[in-house]
Amino acid sequence: MFTIDTLVDHNAKTAKQAIAHLPNEEVRGNFEALIDAQAAYTKTVFSTATDLFKMTTDQLAVFAPTRPVAKK
Repeated sequence: MFTIDTLVDHNAKTAKQAIAHLPNEEVRGNFEALIDAQAAYTKTVFSTATDLFKMTTDQLAVFAPTRPVAKK
């Protein structure tokens, strides 16, 4: 099953493969650190957004527990 972790990890792995042939190890290491930081940031933002959405829907369910029925 696809999750945000599998998608981000795959993209990070692909990005690291793209820079694997850089001759300067220091530059390559810095790029890999940047890719890892971006992956962690993306996962954190997605998790936070998911939590906020769940909290919002839970709060809305308190105010409107059922769908309104149209009157005829």
